[in-house]
Amino acid sequence: ENMTIEVTVKLKDASVSVNNKTVDLFVDGNFTIVPTTVPEGLNVTYVPDESGVYRVDENGVVTALKEGTGSITVKVGGDGVYAENSTTVTVTVSKIPTEIIVQNTTWYMKVGDISEGNATLTPADAGNLTYTSMSPSVIKVENGKLVAVAEGKANVVVTFNGNDKYSQAESVFITVMVSKVPTEINITNATVDMEVNDEVAVGAALTPADAGNVSYTVSNSSVVKVEDGKIIALAEGTATVTVSFAGDDKYAAAENMTIEVTVKLKDASVSV
Repeated sequence: ENMTIEVTVKLKDASVSVNNKTVDLFVDGNFTIVPTTVPEGLNVTYVPDESGVYRVDENGVVTALKEGTGSITVKVGGDGVYAENSTTVTVTVSKIPTEIIVQNTTWYMKVGDISEGNATLTPADAGNLTYTSMSPSVIKVENGKLVAVAEGKANVVVTFNGNDKYSQAESVFITVMVSKVPTEINITNATVDMEVNDEVAVGAALTPADAGNVSYTVSNSSVVKVEDGKIIALAEGTATVTVSFAGDDKYAAAENMTIEVTVKLKDASVSV
């Protein structure tokens, strides 16, 4: 009589554990999952989810792609010998933090100056800073640079909005003080001796030279006059020539300079 033997075959038990169940990364950061299998040496596979937050290769190297949270399933078994088993690694990716640094919250500029500003972004390769002027009539922004338009005070906001890799920075507020370009009058001689009908150059120069033209005021117009940059002696006496520059929207007024002029009659003699 035939006999029947029933045989039950089970898959072997297997398990897997990892060095970290939760991983925190910044965008572009890396982490390697180190699995431990029981029994040792079993083949491990890494199954990504559909979050798109990371990339994982066959060696368990995780690369952060974008901000967000995802999970990786680490599997062993399922090969017909060992029963399938798995564990999960949670991956959280954050943008890289940034910071705007300024040495001074008050800046000084002259009318006509163009400045890139003294604010810097950390990390330096994160992107470009944006400047927004609250007083464009004093400070305007052109091509990312500050342009001093007129004398006055302007508040400027420095921002970085961030991108896919770097986080938005905390805004920084600065004050820009704009002053006119200083000027100075230089004279060759503070005292001049002349004779009637003589002509001498005033000898006055304005710095900067392109700031404009100086003007002349004569205290006694019957003694001397100024024409075409020359002092012309008219009659015996004394007079003060005041050299001045009133300034304009860009250049500040200069301190007045004076020239003291003494005019004498010409010497004359007669012989017989």
